This record gives sequence, structure tokens and C-alpha cells, in this order.
Amino acid sequence: MTRESYLRAAEQQIARADQSADPEAYRQRWLHDLRTKALIAEEHAVSKERSLAEAVELMQRRESAERMAQRATHELGRLRREQRREVERLARNARSREAYRGAREATGPRVNGQAGMHAIAIAVSAEAYAAMKLDARRRVSSIPVVLGEIISNALTIPPVAVPAGGPKWQRTGEGRRASQHTRIRISDEAWEGLHGHAISANLTVGRWIGMAVEQWAIELSGGESLL
Repeated sequence: MTRESYLRAAEQQIARADQSADPEAYRQRWLHDLRTKALIAEEHAVSKERSLAEAVELMQRRESAERMAQRATHELGRLRREQRREVERLARNARSREAYRGAREATGPRVNGQAGMHAIAIAVSAEAYAAMKLDARRRVSSIPVVLGEIISNALTIPPVAVPAGGPKWQRTGEGRRASQHTRIRISDEAWEGLHGHAISANLTVGRWIGMAVEQWAIELSGGESLL
């Protein structure tokens, strides 16, 4: 309604009051009734506003709680997946270790003196290592077998200390020593003896093996023993 319509309605009520037996009492009752209705309408509006605000807050809280629950569900799923992957990783590692142990035991020492496989990095000249590979191919054999034979023969020589300033596993006057990762087919007893010879020669095991291979490579042309 517009202000003009309110004015016309008020004028009509005042006109009725003037026609009543007690115009003043009529107007007071009329104003009291308007005042009461206004207060009720205001209280209703305030209550409605409060209800709307509370409803919005509750809906926002519900939405926030649902998001938190969804994030918690995703996080729980992620943790479970990580735990499952970790369990699978540990199981794979255990299987790999078991397979390695099985393979190692299968090639390990037997009652008939069969030789096992030992992995190591050796410091040897590239030329000597190439000669050993060529010999293995010529004999239709393998590097671990040929290397095992070379070491077994070298172990028959009494261990001696390498003189100070002699060939080391580091750089020498003959050029850089190559680091070759390989396996050796040799018995566990010979493997232990190899360590003793290396200690006695004041060399690392890898360099002692490298020198044994180098000595083997120059024996055909003759030369001074390195061991």
C-alpha cells in the first residue's frame, strides 16, 4: 500500500470515530489496536529474521561438517591405500630376499666342494678386464668362473705386502683403475682366504682381485709379479 492509501484509511477511521458516541475513546481504541498489531508484526519480523539467520548458520554448519567428513573419508582412504602399498612393498621385498637367499643357497658351498657366487666391485685396468672377458668368450665360459680360477691360482702364492708407493686402487702412473662390478664363482673358504691375502698385502679386496687379474693378463709376455 502507498502512503495515500494509508491516509485515506486513517481518515475513514477518524470519520467513524467522530460519528460515534465517544469519539475520543473510539480513536484511542483504534490507535491501541494499530499499535498492538504493529508490535506483533515487528516481533514476527524480528523472529523471522532470527529464524532465517539461524537456519542459514545451521545449513552452513551442516555443509561444513559434510565437507569435513568427506575429507576425513578421503584421508582415511589415502592412509589405507598407503598402508596397503607399504604392506605389498614389504611383501615384495621379503619375496625378493627369499628368492635371493634361495639362489644364493643353490649356488653356495656343497658337501662336494662346489663353489658359490660372491658379488664385488673390483679395481682393475680396462685392458686386463677386457682380456679376461675375451678369454671367457673363447672358452665358452663366464666371467665369474674365469675370475674364480684366476683368484684361486693367485691364492696359492704366499701373501706379501705391497711396497710403499706401489700400485694402489687409486690413480697410478699406469692410468686410472676401472671399477668393475662382477660376481666371482669361488668357494666360501677361498673367499675368506682372499680377504686375508688382501689384508696382508695392505690392499682393498677389490684392488687385490684387480691386481690378480692384471698379473694374470701379463703372464703370457712375462713380467714382475704384482702380488
